[in-house]
Amino acid sequence: MKMAKKLLLILLVIACVTLASSCEVLEKFHKHEYSDKWSYDEVGHWKACTGDGCDSKTAEAEHSFGEPVVTEPKDGKDGSKVYTCTVCSKTKTEVIEAPAHTHTASDEWISDSEKHWHSCTDKNCTSKLDASSHVWDEGTVVNEALSGVDGLMRYNCLVCSNTKSEAIPALPEKMSEDEWFALFMIENVRIDCVAGVEDYGDSTTTIIYIDGEFAEIVADDYSYYSDSASELAEVDFSFNYDDFNHLGDGVYYAKSIVVSDDESEMEISDVTLVVENDVISVITYSMEIFGMIFDAEFTFSEWGEVTVEMPTLTEEEYLAALDHDNFYNYTLDTYYFDENYSLFGTTYYFDGDSCYFITYTDKEYEEGSVTVENAGVVMNEYLEALELLSASDFVYNTENGMYSYYEMTDDGEYVLSIYIEEGVLIAVVETYPDGTEYCSDLYDHGITTVE
Repeated sequence: MKMAKKLLLILLVIACVTLASSCEVLEKFHKHEYSDKWSYDEVGHWKACTGDGCDSKTAEAEHSFGEPVVTEPKDGKDGSKVYTCTVCSKTKTEVIEAPAHTHTASDEWISDSEKHWHSCTDKNCTSKLDASSHVWDEGTVVNEALSGVDGLMRYNCLVCSNTKSEAIPALPEKMSEDEWFALFMIENVRIDCVAGVEDYGDSTTTIIYIDGEFAEIVADDYSYYSDSASELAEVDFSFNYDDFNHLGDGVYYAKSIVVSDDESEMEISDVTLVVENDVISVITYSMEIFGMIFDAEFTFSEWGEVTVEMPTLTEEEYLAALDHDNFYNYTLDTYYFDENYSLFGTTYYFDGDSCYFITYTDKEYEEGSVTVENAGVVMNEYLEALELLSASDFVYNTENGMYSYYEMTDDGEYVLSIYIEEGVLIAVVETYPDGTEYCSDLYDHGITTVE
């Protein structure tokens, strides 16, 4: 038994010696090959053996950090120092804490095309304070758009001083000058005019009927006539071609036009002219009169259909107007102006056989009364002369709306004009060759009472 244990012990010793010899042999046959790249941890770096299962290291050493890359604190954010090992690529970072900072906005706005902001007064701070988008105004016209030419609109930011510009699309081309001036060859047309004064509403309505050479003007139910209709149309409605721009759809506009004739000129503004079917349809404009804004609108219609008949005086109407019964009770006002425009006249109040009168001048007047049988007829100096004439001796006078009798004398032309209304003679005007006019107004028929 002891011999067996001794033998086992001897075998174990032999096995261990054999194994040690084998390892020593293997060690002699393995050659370390180290990587070209550095391996590292937080403490140091080394180059590792590339053999499988071999953890051999070489060039093992602690890191050697160089000068750091520094990022300074900015806009309240922390900065940093980044160190890199001069041997391997290991880095380490140290935080540089940002100092405490309170923004203070500058007084002036800074802007770009989209926004505006205040800068911080700290020169090291690049923060944009109060930043917001621009707030544009309604814009100002720098250059008006013209027919075929773009205009220019400029906008200003209501917050900062930034501006932007935009093109105003060109207006449509105008018609030819021949077509333009043909619009004002007005012959047969009805023109309705509505005029008003600012804050007072519509004040005047006038209708003009133009028929070739003649025109009838109706204002407040009172008609008068013109035998120069084309001249009337040209003065009131003909405008300079160059002053207008075409806004499209036949609408032409002029901001301001000076209208003049031989005696005066006036400025009218916001002149709009509408053309439909190659004829004028509407004209509107404004003008200032005695500090008030006067607006007018003319509407054109009934083209080619208007007929104007000049008034005629029938014998029946004429004789009825001279009926003595019309001159029993009435008021007669006679007056004239001398070469110095001094006024002279007499007003008579007839009441049957009684007459009360006042004679006046610019400086004084005299009053009195007379009793004459049928005084109104006897003292009317025009009746006797008119009774020697007939209706056929009179023609309608387009200048004053009266019927006129013309007579050539040695000194020149004498004109006697009368106005008849509702069968009664109510006005007589005598015009002498030297230009002196004597006027008589007859009114208050059947109303006058003399006490």
